[in-house]
Amino acid sequence: MTHKDICRPAKVSAALTLLAVLLALPCLLLLPVSAATSFVTDTTGTLTEFQLTELCALAQTEAKRGGIGLYAVVTESEYYDQYDFMRDAGLSEEDDFVLLIVFHDTAERAWYYDIKTFGSADRALSNREIDLILDAPEVYDNLKTGRIYEGLCSFMPLVADYMLTDAKAPLGPHIAFSVIGAVIIAGIAVLVVVLKYRMKVKPTNYPLDQYATLKPGRAQDIFLGSSVTSHTVSSSSGGSGGSSGRGSGGGHRGGR
Repeated sequence: MTHKDICRPAKVSAALTLLAVLLALPCLLLLPVSAATSFVTDTTGTLTEFQLTELCALAQTEAKRGGIGLYAVVTESEYYDQYDFMRDAGLSEEDDFVLLIVFHDTAERAWYYDIKTFGSADRALSNREIDLILDAPEVYDNLKTGRIYEGLCSFMPLVADYMLTDAKAPLGPHIAFSVIGAVIIAGIAVLVVVLKYRMKVKPTNYPLDQYATLKPGRAQDIFLGSSVTSHTVSSSSGGSGGSSGRGSGGGHRGGR
């Protein structure tokens, strides 16, 4: 048996494997596009497989940049249960992530979307910032007209931008400058009033020592009456103090 005869079975086996893979490709292409990824799920068939892959990669990039998870679901179910998605994705309310649910109302032929925030994302994003994200033309115009891929491509970087710590202007320096400016302005105003008063009013000198004599006598304090006012302050141990920010649980923040 020659060396060529020994290698021939291996070559035949490799050829058969390649043929099997080629035959399986059409079957793979026939799989529904609604297959879920770890970041983007589409059960409507709106997004192509390529778009799902691109959105998944974008979500990973922007999630890393913003320090939170970014997820999106495209569904035709008006009452989509976010907790089913969270369970399947291994998420809980204590995790830091943003979930966008895009709903296609086939009866009305309309698109709607809701944003849900959890963990640090819920605490960091203010209501005003949520509105700015939802109403951004590149998000609103695309999602409301069914251009879901374009809308999600704009939505994810926008959320990451607002989550970045350097995107939020620190309040400390602004407050300090405001206080200093107010003190300076108030000081100038008081100084102007005092100078004007001194210019208009000329004091009159009266020779008090010449015409009057002051003879100190015995001083005595006489109290004509006294009264005591009391007020009972009630306290309740059942009350709870106020808290700043939103709860750690998070949830629905707005929709369009």
